Order: sequence, then structure tokens, then C-alpha cells
Amino acid sequence: MKRMNQGETDGNIDTVNVLIAAGADVKRKDDNGNYMLMSAAQMCGPRIVTALIAAGAEIKLTNGGGMTPLGMALLMRHPESAEVLVSKGARLNASQVQMLNASVTDPRAKAIIQRAAVK
Repeated sequence: MKRMNQGETDGNIDTVNVLIAAGADVKRKDDNGNYMLMSAAQMCGPRIVTALIAAGAEIKLTNGGGMTPLGMALLMRHPESAEVLVSKGARLNASQVQMLNASVTDPRAKAIIQRAAVK
């Protein structure tokens, strides 16, 4: 399988689609313990996040620090990617909500956190 790394997902949806079609492993974890969707959520736009999810990337996985793709998107100020993740079923547990509420100041991000909170 082809490898897709952060440099190859730096905002070019056409490149991402070619890599996915060529068999790129969208469930791959990098050397830091982050999955491809986590990297995309914090560095790319919603089109790439959507493409990775459609190709089978898991939205509920966590890295070694307990972060999810949704948490990454919110921390790195990518509310559009966060909205995609929530629409696909991403949720936040109580400790994630607490950490994000302490770290995020944007009203839109705060609203996403509240919508994604597991009740």
C-alpha cells in the first residue's frame, strides 16, 4: 500500500484523491502516534477530512495523548473540519470537553464542543 504523509495532505485534494485511489493507507499511524485523519483535521480543510472518512479513516480513534481528530481540529482552529467530524458522528467525552473548553476561546468552536459532548 502507498503511504500518505503530512506533506502529501497539505491542502491538495486532488493529490489526496489520487493517493487514496492508488491504495494509500488512510488508517496509518505516524511516528508520533497520530492517525492520518488527525493530521488532516489539524492542518487541512474539510474536503480532505471528508475524503479520508469516505475512504475508511476512523473518526473515533485517539492518539497516545488521548486526542481525537475532532479535538485536533478544534485546538488548531479548523472549525470547518470539526463540523465535518461532528456530522459524521465524532463525539467528545467529559475530560476532552473540559480540556477543550479551557483551551479554546472561539465562540464557534465552543458551540461545536457543546454539540459534540457526550451526554
